[in-house]
Amino acid sequence: MASAPEEVSGVVETQALELREFYKLYETAKDHHKRFITHRQEHKDPVVLLPLDALQIKLDKLEKAIKLQREHRSKPDWEPNAIQFCFLLNLPLDELTTTWNNYKQSSVVLHHLDNVGPLTSYFLQKAQYVSAKRDRDGKNEDIIDRVKWLEAALDKLDTTRIKRKDPELEACKKNDGGHCIVTGVANPQVCHIIPFAFNNSDKNTKKTSLFSSTIFSMLGLPGNKETEDAITLLHQGKGSLDKQWNMICLSPSLYIWWGHAYWAFKWLDATPLTDDTKTCKIRLQFHWMPRNIKRDPTASFYLKDLPDLEEQIKHCYGSEPYLCNEQNCQACYGTKGIAAHNVESGRPIRTGDIFTIIRSTVDVPLCRTMFDIQWAIITSAAISGGALVPDELGDFSFPPGDYRFSYEDIQDNVEADEDTQSRVQSWVDQNSPEPQQEL
Repeated sequence: MASAPEEVSGVVETQALELREFYKLYETAKDHHKRFITHRQEHKDPVVLLPLDALQIKLDKLEKAIKLQREHRSKPDWEPNAIQFCFLLNLPLDELTTTWNNYKQSSVVLHHLDNVGPLTSYFLQKAQYVSAKRDRDGKNEDIIDRVKWLEAALDKLDTTRIKRKDPELEACKKNDGGHCIVTGVANPQVCHIIPFAFNNSDKNTKKTSLFSSTIFSMLGLPGNKETEDAITLLHQGKGSLDKQWNMICLSPSLYIWWGHAYWAFKWLDATPLTDDTKTCKIRLQFHWMPRNIKRDPTASFYLKDLPDLEEQIKHCYGSEPYLCNEQNCQACYGTKGIAAHNVESGRPIRTGDIFTIIRSTVDVPLCRTMFDIQWAIITSAAISGGALVPDELGDFSFPPGDYRFSYEDIQDNVEADEDTQSRVQSWVDQNSPEPQQEL
């Protein structure tokens, strides 16, 4: 039997042999290897999405909040569903105490709790990108004619619909260096943090306005004027979200996956540049999301289910390391193949990696609120399993006397109007002179 030092020596020798064979594969293999091992991405330990130990202090507050909701609803056996519970769980402790544990206040916010599912559905359906392949065999003249025809068809679908502003897009692309801020891929897509479709027409602006109170009450956002002003801009007027503070450059694949809640950005901080205080460096932490296939987001969720929920979110996108012993695991299959890499080094993008963008100092509060909204909705959707079934997250609920519309109404609009526009617009956007680069 070989001694421990001999075993180590054997492993090192095997690795050296494999490395020499790798260097023979192609001329620049050694250079690629060097770039891979010397690349250093800024990284910080990420937050735990479901920190059970830290959540213990909230459990009695949640229990009381649920008890009060039963009274208000006159349903002694009522329990929140999984996605409602995840939103409640993310609320600050003081908010659970002052609002949800207060008899009068907890009655006022009842409808907001009922609307977190539909809000999540609304956000994800608006954000999901409908990919369209470019016909690379077509002539440029044919493509240009087709684009003009499709743009005219788009205008007929909704006469109040507006288009994106080219100056804002170009300014964002310039600020982000003309590359995906995560992977470094060229020819990125300029993406909205909060979907442009939230207020790109009169109809959508009206729908979004109905959710403003739910956004302010249920996402754990700071209760200050800056937050109020930012949320107001979600429905202040058509196109009010089409600004640099609501944009970021991403590769086409990351853009698609963002809309499916495969990953999210967590805001870390903003620091004024030393040579120009009018602009700030914003640090964003990348976080691959879990894929929860075992939880029904609309089924009742009990406090005793928390340990099970922790186990159900072990599988994450992004090829995150997780040793799964289950044979033919569907969660493993569902996360396989979803990954991103730095274009120069080939190093994988990991949860905890930090990326920076530059934005105007005056726009920082608005930009932060957009990222905070995105983080709250995507994390709750992913943990609860709601991200997998965004069209099954419940009906809209508004206090008596408020403007009403049914879930079916919006669903029809999303499918018949928004989806049609999205498909056509996606084709138009992607048929540019230069082909898009994938990850």
